[in-house]
Amino acid sequence: MEAILVEVVARPGAASTVHRHPGFVLGYVLAGEMRFAINGASPEIVKTGGTFFEPIGALHTTGGSAKPDAPVRFLAFMVAPKGSPVVLPA
Repeated sequence: MEAILVEVVARPGAASTVHRHPGFVLGYVLAGEMRFAINGASPEIVKTGGTFFEPIGALHTTGGSAKPDAPVRFLAFMVAPKGSPVVLPA
């Protein structure tokens, strides 16, 4: 297993594609507000200083900035099998 830490900046109005990760993800919003949902659940808004969690194999169905005129910046910490890709297709 290995730990991976990625800083992500999502542009205003840009949404992430539906995807999975090979390990669990713990996220922390550094700036802005993030729309977030897994497994088709209703999206929630995670504000600056807030966290989110994706269990292993969860389908990340909603992601991106919650504001049409401001980006969101967050850290994603993942623990996954060594050498695996960071993002997997849905």
